[in-house]
Amino acid sequence: MGQLRVPFALLIVLFAAPVLALDHVDLAVGQLARPTGSSAPNVVQASAGWNLPWHWLDSDSGQLQSRLDVDAGYIGTASGDVWHAAISPVLRYQWHAAEQRGFFVEASIGLAWVSAQHWNDEHDMGTRVLFADRLGMGYRFGMQEVGLHVLHYSNADTAEHNAGAEVVYLRYGRWF
Repeated sequence: MGQLRVPFALLIVLFAAPVLALDHVDLAVGQLARPTGSSAPNVVQASAGWNLPWHWLDSDSGQLQSRLDVDAGYIGTASGDVWHAAISPVLRYQWHAAEQRGFFVEASIGLAWVSAQHWNDEHDMGTRVLFADRLGMGYRFGMQEVGLHVLHYSNADTAEHNAGAEVVYLRYGRWF
């Protein structure tokens, strides 16, 4: 029964998008790069996003956009299951934004909560409230997109231990 929780939660997010007035939803699958996790893939995540009213560098070639993302998911660590949730403002440069197609790069720094502080015998995250820094790139084609992202969790030395962790994942997104 426990293995059905993640797919069920992802379906709820996907079908709830119109009701919550979401602009964007993502589903991601990836691998815990550091520390070593359970068998691959060991990261599953769902995200919901709302466009923010600010944008810059408007031109025919592209636009710098802003949005707010809320993420939730699962990470399979050597010590067991870790559940996570995060909220992050995102800056994204979208080439050919007016045509809703083209390459994009994005970055975010947000706050995350993880359900476990110890991710293996020698990997102490220091706290369960962390910073979540993300870099990504991909391609948007109409109302859909695909991307490759790297996520770094850290407590920014606010605790005695700060082992940090990295996740690499592929993401599929849908715009509304």
